[in-house]
Amino acid sequence: MNLPNTLALNCSTFSSLDDIHIATLTVTQTLSFALSSKTPGPNGCLPGILWKEFDAQVQGTLLHMLNISHTKQMLVGDEFAQGISGGEQKCVSIAEMMATCACVQCWDNSTRGLNALMALNCVKSLRVMTDHCAADARASGPLEYI
Repeated sequence: MNLPNTLALNCSTFSSLDDIHIATLTVTQTLSFALSSKTPGPNGCLPGILWKEFDAQVQGTLLHMLNISHTKQMLVGDEFAQGISGGEQKCVSIAEMMATCACVQCWDNSTRGLNALMALNCVKSLRVMTDHCAADARASGPLEYI
């Protein structure tokens, strides 16, 4: 089957167990970078909406869906630099994946290390995202049993 190049771009994504982020970026900057790789150019957005407004709205929606709106101006951090908690880092990784709106998504233990409420928020958000983007999500680990 020969697909046009525009359909084949960014069709699948994989979220690994490890959360690897640039520790010196804030949550907002991290999600802005993820969205900038997928947001259409100035002529690709809805009429009357600038791409910066579109990014801000999508970013706010993702943070709200995953219940991490309070972290948007905090550093992501890593094992050497202090930042948000490990569960919040996992939610940032999930938000980055959701920002891609890829048609095939593979998740490896995506809710590992999250408390029950955060895991439920992530699973519900994943369900909303798959319906909205007409995507297929495949998961391994604890997500299979929720």
